[in-house]
Amino acid sequence: MTDPSDIVEVDQFATEGVFANPPMPGDRTMHNVVVDDGTRAYISWYAEGMRVVDFSGDSLTEVAHFVDTEGSNFWGVYLHDHPDGNTYVLGSDRSTGLWIFETP
Repeated sequence: MTDPSDIVEVDQFATEGVFANPPMPGDRTMHNVVVDDGTRAYISWYAEGMRVVDFSGDSLTEVAHFVDTEGSNFWGVYLHDHPDGNTYVLGSDRSTGLWIFETP
C-alpha cells in the first residue's frame, strides 16, 4: 500500500467451507492473522483450522493448512522464533488446546 487514503484490493482468499451451500456446521470465519517478515500470512479460522497463505505474487495462494479430523476450533495463531533457530506456529484451539507446527 503506497497511499493509505487510496487502498486498492488486489485479491481475496476464503476456504471452500465459507461458501458451502448448504452451509456447513461450525464457525466458518477467520479470527486472527499473523504475517511473517516475508510473504506469508498465518490464519486461525475456527472450524476451517489453520491456514498459511502466500501473498508474494499477484494472487493469494494457500501453501499449507491443518484441520483436525476430530473437529477444529482454532482461535489464535502466533509465530514463535525459538532459540534453536527455527520458527514455530503456535495455534490455540478452543476445544483441544495448544498445537505447535513447524513453519512450512
